[in-house]
Amino acid sequence: MQIVMFVILGLLVFPSQLADWELIWKGLVLSFVLIFMARPVAVFISTAFFDYDVKEKLFMSWAGLRGAVPIVLATFPMLAGMENSILFFNIVSFIVLTSALLQGSTIPFFAEKLGLNGRPVPKRIHSLELVSMDRANAEMLEVELSEKSPFAGQLVQTIGLPNQTLISAIIRSGKLVMPTGTTRLRKGDVLYVLTEKKQVPKVKLVLGEEDFVN
Repeated sequence: MQIVMFVILGLLVFPSQLADWELIWKGLVLSFVLIFMARPVAVFISTAFFDYDVKEKLFMSWAGLRGAVPIVLATFPMLAGMENSILFFNIVSFIVLTSALLQGSTIPFFAEKLGLNGRPVPKRIHSLELVSMDRANAEMLEVELSEKSPFAGQLVQTIGLPNQTLISAIIRSGKLVMPTGTTRLRKGDVLYVLTEKKQVPKVKLVLGEEDFVN
């Protein structure tokens, strides 16, 4: 529906009008003020009493203005037949376009520079599948041993998994390892744990929720 909305709104925009130099410099000035002044001030004021650090506030400041809402609001003067309504609409469209190109394309870069990226999801080198999973009352869980995992360096037989639970495979440095009780786990290992569905909460409690791959 958002795609449809943008297509419909795009029918109201004439590229030849956006290429007007007077509109471009006015749009650039407004974009600069909104991106680098107005939004950061609004974010820092509105989050003053929330538990966000400076890096998180800076990221939130950079994560908007682009969107369809400003363009939709800019259509109201056109519907009301106000003077210069086309100019208002074109300037707003130009600002949204500038924000999408500048801010939207650099969000991953800023998240990385501010240290706000989540831990990377391991690349799936192998695909493991349990046949007839729905009828077998079983579930295959995928667990990555993080840097802080207490099980790194321990033997499989010593980690205390619930009954009817088995580590059926380990992906280590892109290679498949078939574990035994004496296999020693390492940081970064991706474990495929087969267990009864009723045991899933216990397994997650033992291994730690933060290590599970969604």
